[in-house]
Amino acid sequence: MSPTFHFFAELPSTHDYAISLLSKTTPPNATVIVADYQTAGKGRFNRSWLSHPGSNALLSLILYPTFFKASQAFLLNVISTMATVKLLVNMGIPSPRIKWPNDVLVNGKKIAGTLIRNQLSKGAISSSVVSIGLNVNQQKWEDGYSATSIKLINSTEINVEKIIRDFVHQFLADYNAFKSHQNEQKLLDEWKTYLIGYGLPSLFSNKDNERFTATLRNVRQDGKIILKVGKKSVAFHMDEMRFIKTL
Repeated sequence: MSPTFHFFAELPSTHDYAISLLSKTTPPNATVIVADYQTAGKGRFNRSWLSHPGSNALLSLILYPTFFKASQAFLLNVISTMATVKLLVNMGIPSPRIKWPNDVLVNGKKIAGTLIRNQLSKGAISSSVVSIGLNVNQQKWEDGYSATSIKLINSTEINVEKIIRDFVHQFLADYNAFKSHQNEQKLLDEWKTYLIGYGLPSLFSNKDNERFTATLRNVRQDGKIILKVGKKSVAFHMDEMRFIKTL
């Protein structure tokens, strides 16, 4: 499939725009909504996504992944974060890592995040909005926000539109490869090699912001994280738990 790009100088949120567009029309598969600046960009748990105008890759990709079962929805997140990692590696960025469930970090600082909204029908995903924020040229953030960018790492000004097109190309290549082979375990196994804290004692917090120590044992295809808490192995949904750091 060939992507169709729509570029905007400013939007409240590419994610919200794409969802609204889907509610009113049927955009072509692989429609990409891009904004130079978002006035209300957001990430997981409705946290703000902080981005300077024209500095970063801010995009939402509209898909109709009907070959995905509802139980496989998390694999879209896997494909998206892996595409981000591959893009960064190809640019010479050292050791990008994935922070469960949807962030990409370099040297412990956030460089990218993914936000996905799926619509389900008859046990399958009928449509999906896959949104990415990737820090490209931004060099400063609000105090207390731990982030980095490609420019901060490589000391080079980067063409943001080229980064966007390269990411979409990588994502669609991996998406179509999964469509052809449906090899869930291979995909997850590769993803887990980049996962921060995999197999290590780590610090987590629950919905009540209570912190506790556990060992990250596995991540299932449905996105649930398996933690060894004391002598028990317990499965948590991504909305029930937040990974803080390894110990």
